[in-house]
Amino acid sequence: ALKKSMMKHLFTYGPVSPEEAENVQLKETEIGPVPEDWEVVKFDSCINKQNSKLEKIKKQEYNLYGRYPVIDQGQDLIAGYWDNEKDVYKKNLPVIIFGDHTRIIKYIDFPFVTGADGTKILVPNTSVVFPRFFYYSLLNLKIPSRGYNRHYSLLRDFKIPLPPLPIQQKIASILSAIDAKIEAEENKKKAL
Repeated sequence: ALKKSMMKHLFTYGPVSPEEAENVQLKETEIGPVPEDWEVVKFDSCINKQNSKLEKIKKQEYNLYGRYPVIDQGQDLIAGYWDNEKDVYKKNLPVIIFGDHTRIIKYIDFPFVTGADGTKILVPNTSVVFPRFFYYSLLNLKIPSRGYNRHYSLLRDFKIPLPPLPIQQKIASILSAIDAKIEAEENKKKAL
């Protein structure tokens, strides 16, 4: 709940304190109010088109151990492991993984193998968008569920707020700090 309200604040006012928020000049856009100097851009303008024909590993073929993590559209960050180097995705990192059926979004900054059908690799266009900011702006979207159908076409219709790059980095580092805190708490809970 803290993270959600923080995201709402950051994507509306930018990285300012609640007290400073009332001094931020906002403009009304099709995605709601954003600071005057931000743009609102189509999702597509934030990603690079890529056509890597990597093998997608079927779920029943995942290993419990191995050299490379398998990333798919499931709940867990790492779904399994794989040993064949030729199947490893290692260029243009970091990338965002979008679950076409599940609408799950993951930030991946290490070499991996793509698992199962429905796993989409989004390569952020770093001349426009800071990758971690792009990840959080996607998490902030409300993508309606169409059951076990594909959702990428819905994602492509979205527009996202685009502050100047230094502001994107600030927002990303604030949200990363919150994520680290949440993860530490989760680990503490597991240990107990």
